[in-house]
Amino acid sequence: MRFITDQLLRFNTRFGKDHDFSALVGYNQTYYNEESFNASKIGMLDWDLYTLGTGLNLNSINGGEEDYGMQSVFSRVNYAYKSRYLFEANLRYDGSSRFSPESRWGVFPSFSVGWRLNEEPFLKDLGDYVQNVKLRASWGQLGNAASGYYDWQATYNKKNTVIDGIPSTGLVITKQGNNALQWESTTATNIGLEFGLFNNRLFTEIDVYNRQTSGILFSPELYLTSGTVSPATENIAGVRNQGVEVDLSWNDRIGDFTYQIGANFAYNNNLVTKYKGTLDKGWRVDENGNDVYVNNIGQISVGGFGGLIAEGHTIGETNLRKVYSGNGSYSGTGIPDIHAGPKDGMIRTENDLKWVQAMMAAGYTFQPLNAVAKDRIWYGDLLYADSDGDGNYGDADDMDFTGRSSIPKYNFGFNLAGSYKNFDISTVWFGSAGFSLYWKQQGYNSPSIRNGWSVSQQYAENVYRWDPENPTLSNNNQNGSMPRFLDETEGNNGASSTFWEYDGSFLKLRNIQIGYTLPQKLTQKLLIQRLRVYASGENLLTITNYPGIDPEIGANVEYPTLKQYAFGINLTF
Repeated sequence: MRFITDQLLRFNTRFGKDHDFSALVGYNQTYYNEESFNASKIGMLDWDLYTLGTGLNLNSINGGEEDYGMQSVFSRVNYAYKSRYLFEANLRYDGSSRFSPESRWGVFPSFSVGWRLNEEPFLKDLGDYVQNVKLRASWGQLGNAASGYYDWQATYNKKNTVIDGIPSTGLVITKQGNNALQWESTTATNIGLEFGLFNNRLFTEIDVYNRQTSGILFSPELYLTSGTVSPATENIAGVRNQGVEVDLSWNDRIGDFTYQIGANFAYNNNLVTKYKGTLDKGWRVDENGNDVYVNNIGQISVGGFGGLIAEGHTIGETNLRKVYSGNGSYSGTGIPDIHAGPKDGMIRTENDLKWVQAMMAAGYTFQPLNAVAKDRIWYGDLLYADSDGDGNYGDADDMDFTGRSSIPKYNFGFNLAGSYKNFDISTVWFGSAGFSLYWKQQGYNSPSIRNGWSVSQQYAENVYRWDPENPTLSNNNQNGSMPRFLDETEGNNGASSTFWEYDGSFLKLRNIQIGYTLPQKLTQKLLIQRLRVYASGENLLTITNYPGIDPEIGANVEYPTLKQYAFGINLTF
């Protein structure tokens, strides 16, 4: 059940011939209430009796109720001088039952100004070329109350227990409350320019923005010592988004040929400005003068968006081991140099393996397996860099932020359309760039194989293969770029590393359509005003270097976007 009340009062007037003024005041109230009931019984007197009352044994019965309410008072003022200088101011005062009475209300103002330069005398003489030029700027705040209905309150559930040998029913807390919970708010600043030239054949719109979201509603993880209770929702995080958006279009005609070209580009850089503190990682000196290595990554971050969410980093930024990179100069004897290992981090030659053995003999370790054997570290295995310099290659402290995430920084698209006499064609392209995907999936590109599972042709053709006991085998491939196959284990190659992170950039032909409109002198004989036949296709082409299934859907093994073909007729009578 939902009740909604809206009330608006508008006022418009003009002062003289140059001043336009309008104002609006409104009120909105929403109340939502939902009651639920369900019950079931087992055993029926007869197959034709299926009402609840004819059941024999009660199986379950349950019911509940939930509600929320919201009130808003809002206003807007507009002023224009000579339709050239524009001003707008908005103010919202919103209250939500999702927050406690002490922090239920939020105030959210916004302002914008605009300047129509084409109305200025210094551009009037260019009227044949310049039809519309507008410069605008805005600043404003918006509130978000998208939390649970009762997140500010602690919630409880029934619990059966025994007290002094007597069965009893009590209450157990299921979620912690937070009386200080308040509105999440986003402060946005935008500067824009739009212009139309050459009888509006060329239209361009450019926006530069900065959005700072503070007090993001989030439920942080609790320590296991807290038991099974769910954490309280808190205004714990902040995110900044900065970017540029550009839209271009050109429309023109050359004789019987009409064409349109459109393009759009968007750049967005996000940064977590507040969460659970900053990363403290590196060598420190303790109170006793000893060198100790500290790493609080587990306390200040949480997994999400294909990576981690951490203060001072991009949303979903990956935290991975780097693959070792040496100069390959080890001769097989003598004291090893830490830089003399395999050039690309994969053990390919006898000297590469001897370098690992010599390093271990000198006290270094290589994680995660740290032993040389066919079922441990062997030919065709990856080694990982010792980023913290502690002599333990590839441990958890060697994992670092990469500066990459699965969220594209660049999104772009363009469309081309044209018609010549009765023929027409249109295409829509879409793409993203500036993002990476971590892809290592058993049955596709994992070094772990098993009976009944497939591997990709690309992996099979590029896998490292070499038997030191039979170096002349025809299927040896010491130059293979992918780690060796192992039976139902990934071995040393299963550690999270940059080796499995791929550039996800792509460009797709989203849609193409070709049509033909029959001449009216033919269709009118059939009492048809217009008849057009067409053929179209969707997702017919993807240009990418990503080796996975579909970069648009991410690194998960899911159904890719489908290729579709269609044939149709448009009729107008």
